[in-house]
Amino acid sequence: MRYLATLFASMISISNASAFELRNGDLIFQQACSGEAVGNAIKNVTESAGDYQFTHVGIVYIPDGKDSIFVIEATIPEVRVVSLKEYLFKKSGDGCYPISVAGRVKQAYQHCISAALQEALKLVGKSYDYGFALNNNKYYCSELIYDIFLKANQGDPVFELNKMTFKQKDSDQTDSNWIRYFSEKGLAIPEGEWGINPGAMSRSKVIDLLGQIQYSATRRGSSNTICGLLTDSLGRCVHYASEKDIVANKCFVCKKYYACYQCHNLCENHPLRPWPVHLNDSSQKIVLCGNCFQEISYQAYSRDYVCPLCHKEFNPKCSLHKELYFRFER
Repeated sequence: MRYLATLFASMISISNASAFELRNGDLIFQQACSGEAVGNAIKNVTESAGDYQFTHVGIVYIPDGKDSIFVIEATIPEVRVVSLKEYLFKKSGDGCYPISVAGRVKQAYQHCISAALQEALKLVGKSYDYGFALNNNKYYCSELIYDIFLKANQGDPVFELNKMTFKQKDSDQTDSNWIRYFSEKGLAIPEGEWGINPGAMSRSKVIDLLGQIQYSATRRGSSNTICGLLTDSLGRCVHYASEKDIVANKCFVCKKYYACYQCHNLCENHPLRPWPVHLNDSSQKIVLCGNCFQEISYQAYSRDYVCPLCHKEFNPKCSLHKELYFRFER
């Protein structure tokens, strides 16, 4: 679905911030693993921002009063709401996960977010559009995003439509994967029809790409790793990203350091289990400083909420939910 009208370079803004927080209305573009037939077909005929080859897109939905993050997506067989974990960790046949990159509509269109999400929720359960046709009450991924922003902006398009092509890049030959796909569906190839694909959407002038969603932070010279979503070089994550949120705690089950309990529960198949702490025993190293990547004891961590090794300040508010990470024993 490469679009002929967008061959000139688009100005794409990619944030240099080392950490960012997902917000309502953010888009998550995905690049499917190699070996997936439809994913490869999309890659063969589309152009995406940067060096990516996006094959899918969904919109972030965070209900009021909830600390859970969801994604609304149009996928086979229908439009649905899924947890962030389910969206990010779609395993392919060869066991790999897609590359996920977050994007945000520019400030001029932020006022559309609330209404766009309400429009998306109205479409949950609508059938997937295998033929990539507009205005047929069915939806493919990027069409869903286009349509909900169109309605939220009072009928004035936020994203541009382009004429679709299913021909190989720099060729007049229709890609064989698409010939097979439409033949199996019993549909005509909609060559030249209006539409939009995830790659074209990622290149839109109304989108800022925030960066790739990371799952761990490491430090050269250290054997320690901080796991979590959108973890930066200091271990700050999608849920907690202030200057002082640089502490990682170890789960008693998997023995991994995580940026926070929410990241752990999104990434693992078991809930985070707090580590047993004997208040009279300071020999256990169960807290990791994201600044120096050194392990310290609970006693050293909680004494002044300052790393005793590098003297970097920690967030004292973490003490409000310390029972999530530590089980105190006498």
